[in-house]
Amino acid sequence: MKRAYSFVLLAGCLNACGAEVADPTLPDVGEAPGAMSQTIAVGERQACALRDDRSVACWSMDPATGDLTEPQSVAKVPAGVHSVVVGREHGCALTGHGSVWCWGSGEFGQNGSNEAHRAGAELESLHGQVDQIAAGVEHTCVLLRDGSVECWGSGTHGELGDGAFEDSAAPQPVEGLSAAAVQVVAGDHWSCALLDDLTVQCWGSAANGMLGASVSEDSAVPRHIEFEQDVVDLAFASGNLGCGILDDGDVRCWGSYGAERIEPIYTDVRPITGLTNAMRISSGATQSCAATNDHRVACWARADGPRLRVDPVGVNDVSVGTNWACARNGSGVWCWTLGMTENDQRMLTNPAQRIEL
Repeated sequence: MKRAYSFVLLAGCLNACGAEVADPTLPDVGEAPGAMSQTIAVGERQACALRDDRSVACWSMDPATGDLTEPQSVAKVPAGVHSVVVGREHGCALTGHGSVWCWGSGEFGQNGSNEAHRAGAELESLHGQVDQIAAGVEHTCVLLRDGSVECWGSGTHGELGDGAFEDSAAPQPVEGLSAAAVQVVAGDHWSCALLDDLTVQCWGSAANGMLGASVSEDSAVPRHIEFEQDVVDLAFASGNLGCGILDDGDVRCWGSYGAERIEPIYTDVRPITGLTNAMRISSGATQSCAATNDHRVACWARADGPRLRVDPVGVNDVSVGTNWACARNGSGVWCWTLGMTENDQRMLTNPAQRIEL
């Protein structure tokens, strides 16, 4: 059953929203982003996806019942969106020409302003410059075409990486990256970048080992995460778990599943047993899922390894939120509830429901 909830629907804002913003004034022109497209994004109670025409639609879930709202379009965002991301109460779209549009809560500046708005508004300082985008719970980061990273929103844990512990509605350059970045991800008050030398640096909250096993204090500048091999891809994140795919296809993770911190084996990270064919990984608050090279969905809640879901199949994208996940295949977008605890096997058995975009 689908019905409207007063507290959710990201496109309409979670809390009181301001007036709609003006129509676009800058032409959306420029090179296409070089990063892999993120076509679905799941947060705590909200999710967004790209329609076939590359417009953005968002919907929400009642965590108590699993009921979903009808997807609704996000106004003002230009057509031809490349990627969409969501945080707790905001969302952003990266256009096909490298510009960024955000909507939702601006309590911490995470939408690029200090005011909530239900329609998309462009961060004009980034116009045509962005290659990839990531949303944390209350902040947002982008990878620019020159390999630099900028973040905005909540900064009280150092998650903006600008050397300060302050919020900012304006994008702030991340200071101290040891090489050019090729990917950026963001989670629950932390951010990480994969660098072009195939190493990983993270900044923000040190809770749960997110900045490495030996780091106990938050950091507003990047800190290295030690892997025993080169890293070729990072997991999209919405909680306190980071994961990286190594150059041999193995997966290493660090941080925590819910309240359970991972005990590292290789300095900072721990292997995920049995996962060697991940194409894309998304880590949530208590559980994680991978889209595998044979286009199945494999999910896990601890380091003891993933198990395959029956449905959906033929997937090419996956995103995990707090208690639910969604995947995309040739038939559309499918979502399912994960269960409320780390041990809840509903992440494997709950049927997937097709979203009518």
